[in-house]
Amino acid sequence: MTSRLLDQKRGFTLIELLVVIAIIAILIGLLLPAVQKVREAAARTSCQNNLKQIGLALHGYEDAYGGLPPSRNSKNNGNPPAIPVGQNRANALVFILPFIEQDNLLRAFDLKEDYLHPVNLPLLGTTLKLYQCPATPGVRHFDFDPSGTKYINVINPPTNPMWNGSSFTYVETTHPAGMSPVRSFVSDYSSIVQISTGNPSAVRLGMAPPYNHTTNPPGFGAMRQNTNTKLVTIQDGTSNTVIFTEMAGLPNRYLARTPNGQVTGTDLRDIIWAGQDFRINFRGYKKTGANLATGDTDATSCAINCNNLTDPYSFHSGGANFVFCDGSVRFLRDSVTPSQLIYMITANGGETVNIE
Repeated sequence: MTSRLLDQKRGFTLIELLVVIAIIAILIGLLLPAVQKVREAAARTSCQNNLKQIGLALHGYEDAYGGLPPSRNSKNNGNPPAIPVGQNRANALVFILPFIEQDNLLRAFDLKEDYLHPVNLPLLGTTLKLYQCPATPGVRHFDFDPSGTKYINVINPPTNPMWNGSSFTYVETTHPAGMSPVRSFVSDYSSIVQISTGNPSAVRLGMAPPYNHTTNPPGFGAMRQNTNTKLVTIQDGTSNTVIFTEMAGLPNRYLARTPNGQVTGTDLRDIIWAGQDFRINFRGYKKTGANLATGDTDATSCAINCNNLTDPYSFHSGGANFVFCDGSVRFLRDSVTPSQLIYMITANGGETVNIE
């Protein structure tokens, strides 16, 4: 009797085991997209909170100094007013530091000197968590030649001909020869300050009437260089005018959603978080991220998530976060056309935009 009972006991057959494994695989397959969506939603919310803090900091600066901070201090006198001799080149991310609880960093930063002055170089590598979007992959730092003229990316083995294996060749006398490469942090957020009228651009190709690169001045945004701007002077309304957005992923390059190497050469100067040229002069691109060309139209071109070196770009599905001048943060879909975004950038253009 006992022998017969023992004979009746058995384990799982191979078919039963395979069925169980298949069921588990199906359940995991159903679960993973849900987990991924939750993670994406959390990253997007965290990113929006960061930009909300930046918006509040801009308003805090406006309350303290009677106007929004300069988009940058620049010795470029092409668009007055020019800054007095001796002041530094820097941008709004530096000026709002006291309003994001980074008083110590600003006190260490000598605003009487250029951001590339030796006294300020050690501060450029400071990681600022508020300036990072958690959805952005990859590194947030790069090494560069601080001469202000010749820059080099040394994340990968250097190929710049000015690098001899241990030092650079310098042009500016303000930096000692043989200075070691300097590490810089890159922000995922940038001010969006005006419209590019260069060739090629959406304005140059006539995608955004009434702007014209020959007869009208550039479309200026809410913050101007070298001066504070009062919110009351924004004629288009603070709830209709964008002021900050995402330009994420640098120093890696992305065309649409395709990685395209890393920033090299003199473009490195333009992505230093504290530098005068870290800003967006909106251009517009093809949907592939390539430059616009004759025949492209407003409806078929791309304004958001096309090119991360010069235009708004995020790693959120379907669009990017924008700060408006009233301090609100809104998610704009990447279906927004170049002309619609241009009208939201300009502070006194008199346009109306319906993107709902």
